[in-house]
Amino acid sequence: MNNDLIYAGGYRGVTATVTCDAPWAWSKPRDIQLFGQTTKFINVSEESVPMKPILSFTATSGAYLIIEIYNDDLTYDKTFMIGEPNEKLSNTQKDGATVTYTVPSWAKTFDTFESVTLDSSTGIFVCKDSNGNLLTKKYRTQSFNKQLLRIPHGICYIKVDSRGVSNLKIIYQNVKRIGGGFYQD
Repeated sequence: MNNDLIYAGGYRGVTATVTCDAPWAWSKPRDIQLFGQTTKFINVSEESVPMKPILSFTATSGAYLIIEIYNDDLTYDKTFMIGEPNEKLSNTQKDGATVTYTVPSWAKTFDTFESVTLDSSTGIFVCKDSNGNLLTKKYRTQSFNKQLLRIPHGICYIKVDSRGVSNLKIIYQNVKRIGGGFYQD
């Protein structure tokens, strides 16, 4: 950083030339609460790939969750599904395609008031009981259709169908491209 001390009219100031070499800047984490209807979402993140949010919800025994994310021109239309053992889940997407998933019989049933978090960027599930204790033997990766949440850039829609699910939210961070620029004020 180059700077010069300036004295003018009894005031002191500094001029500075700063070069930023960080390629990205992250916003503070934000969340959107989902309530079983279609929600309009605007992804203003400047990433070249779809956003990979964190999905968080509380499930009870017998719960299932289907989330479809699509954009206006249907160039993006994906469905995430999670449910109970042997449950056959089905969703007719906005683009007309029918997506089905049968949860394997060896998947574990949800506990009463089980807190579930899925980080879509890492694919890691965290499940906790009502006391906050980590449930290490739940094997939630067997309970869902391996379609991690991705939110495309621009305007998209998030459609939710669920049973036994509460406090459903998506936690996300926008990213801004700042690197390689030169800013002088």
